Amino acid sequence: MGRGAGGGAFGGGAGAARGRAGGCARGEAGRKVTIPELEWRVATGLWQVMLRGGRYVGVVRKPDETALLALLSRTRADAGRA
Repeated sequence: MGRGAGGGAFGGGAGAARGRAGGCARGEAGRKVTIPELEWRVATGLWQVMLRGGRYVGVVRKPDETALLALLSRTRADAGRA
């Protein structure tokens, strides 16, 4: 996959999906999540679209606890440095 002409971008994405070099596999540092993004994730929460028989029936919203804990740890760490 991704070895033909013009397949470089696709090949890189396929390698990342399989957890190969260049991708974000477990144990590797991912992209940096900013504090404004964490605030947005805390405010909006997690959304799960509900489908029944292939038809849209609604959305279930849950709080994003992981984002909240990450935001708290970052802001506490920043407050401790000041």
